[in-house]
Amino acid sequence: TRSERRRPSSITGRSARAWVSPWSDLTPPGSSESSRMVNEGRDPLIRWKGLLDRAASIYADTEPTSASVVSPINSRFQGLRAPILLTTGSLDLFAPDCERLVEVLRRDGVTVTPDSAPGCGMSTSPTELPETVASLDRATTFITEALGNPQQR
Repeated sequence: TRSERRRPSSITGRSARAWVSPWSDLTPPGSSESSRMVNEGRDPLIRWKGLLDRAASIYADTEPTSASVVSPINSRFQGLRAPILLTTGSLDLFAPDCERLVEVLRRDGVTVTPDSAPGCGMSTSPTELPETVASLDRATTFITEALGNPQQR
């Protein structure tokens, strides 16, 4: 994420990451990118028009939204050793971008496990849905297995 790329890696030992529905491409979808808009109006929480278009410019501040520090889809991830669980939902507005981010991570040699919660927008909202509970359970299992369960040592 943005802050992770700006600081040097000083983590030693085992590490793992769970990225939940990351907004990996802040550039506005163009007419040629209709696949990015496949879930517009289907995600119960977010919309491009009137919400994300404004949020992207605020987050980017003075950087172009295509800058790698703003849109991770344009980053290089070589050397990232921690395995990543990348979760999304089948109705998530960011699902197509998450699929593209999985490809970018794999291209750069990162171990990434995609996880999509069927019938959900963002895979962790609302928290009372059984699909959300299952998604969070999978994330917990992923992190626990990647780090090694200290209770099993």
